[in-house]
Amino acid sequence: IDVLINNASPVIPAAKFKDQTTADIVSFVNRSLELFLVPCAQLILQMSREGIVVQVSSVFVTRPEPGFSHYIAAKSAAEAVMRSLAEEHENLRFLIFRAPRMLTDQTNTAVPPENLASPIEVAKTLLERLGKFEPHVNLQLFSF
Repeated sequence: IDVLINNASPVIPAAKFKDQTTADIVSFVNRSLELFLVPCAQLILQMSREGIVVQVSSVFVTRPEPGFSHYIAAKSAAEAVMRSLAEEHENLRFLIFRAPRMLTDQTNTAVPPENLASPIEVAKTLLERLGKFEPHVNLQLFSF
């Protein structure tokens, strides 16, 4: 395995912190991390030397929007795990890719589509970034 891209997410409801229970938030974070951790646990040891593990994160980690504390918590936790994995697997390369909000099936329809990035353009940027991954760098962060 040369490349592992973690991009799965449960449905992301817009929900303000005050409108969620602690159990709601913990459940969302657990589901999100499971979708990231299971592939990593199963595949990282099978990866080729200098293989690349990509975590598709979100610009919300550094530029939060109201109503997404559960999502930001999950993405922040996944980024922390990636940094730790980079320390544990020095022969692999890790990319944290903070994508913008995109027009997808999960997009909150209250947001005007003109304010959303094209998934095709975001995918092109990710592929370009993978092509520029420095061979002796173990961890990189790219943010839109």
